[in-house]
Amino acid sequence: RAMEELADVTGFDLTTQTFDDEKATAPSEVNAYALLAMIYMLDQGSSNDLTVPTRIVDKAVERNPESSMAYLRRASFFQENLEGKEGKEKSLADVQKAMELSPDDPVVILAAVSTAMALADLDEAQRLADDGLAKHPKNPEMYAKRAEVARAQGDTDQAIEFINRGLEENQMNRELLYRRGSYEVDSGQPAAARTTVERLGNRFDPMRVELLNARILMAENNFLAASNKLERLRPTAAPGGRQLSLINDYLATCYRR
Repeated sequence: RAMEELADVTGFDLTTQTFDDEKATAPSEVNAYALLAMIYMLDQGSSNDLTVPTRIVDKAVERNPESSMAYLRRASFFQENLEGKEGKEKSLADVQKAMELSPDDPVVILAAVSTAMALADLDEAQRLADDGLAKHPKNPEMYAKRAEVARAQGDTDQAIEFINRGLEENQMNRELLYRRGSYEVDSGQPAAARTTVERLGNRFDPMRVELLNARILMAENNFLAASNKLERLRPTAAPGGRQLSLINDYLATCYRR
């Protein structure tokens, strides 16, 4: 049903696998093309043929050549589905085009940084993130993303510095607080992380908080308490989700100690 609705929005004929501009009810909805390509690939099962999905994301750009988001969505598609040099070059080209179209848009900047990081181009990610912070010095997501780049570069202390700068502008931003706690655990500061978690209060995702508390226990070498907490959390995690994967990884670490 979802594929049929997206086909109507984009004017995509599911039988002929071609587009009809006159039948598209919302041709400027660039996110619809990306979602249609994803669902189409899932529907094809184990097939690795990207001909039709590529045609779909190309059509989004063709119809919306001035939309930075159309280029970013296609960049993500290339990044996720094309391996090696080809995928990297096509992704970077689309990210650069998006930045040309909307160099000051924070959503575009953040997406561009994420794409550069996914392609392991950390120098470009840093350049984009620094530029984004200069343009949006009060945006908490910019500080979070810049900290993410620093962490990927192996500098956890600098990551915490960027989070703290963000908190100076957004004192009770809970996402920033959570990330600081996580980075404090990474840098071997479980006591500081506990203090940070206390500031989160009860208005933040409880699963993420409890996972962070488990990591704090592990950092304190209290593996029994950590495993008990993780075993209680495990039944509440979504099957096949990232949080369940993290719980299993953390439990494996606890059991080895």
